[in-house]
Amino acid sequence: MTFIIGLTGNAEHGKNAAANIILEWVAKQGGTAAIFEISGMILAECIELGLLPPGSVRNQQDKEQNRILMEHGSNRRAENPDYWVNGKGGVVPAMRDSGLDVAVCPNVRFQTEGDGIRAEGGTIWLIQRLNRDGSKFVSKTRDQNHVTETVIGTWPADFYLYNMEGHGALLEEQVVTLFEYAIELRSYQHGLSTLPGRK
Repeated sequence: MTFIIGLTGNAEHGKNAAANIILEWVAKQGGTAAIFEISGMILAECIELGLLPPGSVRNQQDKEQNRILMEHGSNRRAENPDYWVNGKGGVVPAMRDSGLDVAVCPNVRFQTEGDGIRAEGGTIWLIQRLNRDGSKFVSKTRDQNHVTETVIGTWPADFYLYNMEGHGALLEEQVVTLFEYAIELRSYQHGLSTLPGRK
């Protein structure tokens, strides 16, 4: 059974960094893991519909392209709150059926997405990036009044991590420690192997 992890947090708070840390750790243990992005699904659909040009790459968008992505994602959610979760080609079925030891979704925004991951035995981690003075980091590439930013922190995560500016090594230590804890907890609660898929 694939262990599913959903990472939530505001834009540029370290979700992708945490996801990559997990992938590297699992690979070192001889396991298999991959990243499944809701934002990637939204991007692909925007390209298919002609809203963005072919060849557009996530995390290389300007502010207007980011606005289009956020608006399209929100419009689909308004039509069906589960569209990006359990809809056709949704992220949760893709992770569940991947056959991997670990599947990570680094851009969970809404509680419906989190609930979908939890329904498959997964966990949700909230990552908050702090400036050197302890204030919350605010991305300059996102509309901070958009629902995909304002919704963060309005529903509970299972675990919480601080990504402190200038302390990338500390984030790595936190992610690995939490991952090992979550795997052991899963083993204890559900009788599953310490690293899923391994004997």
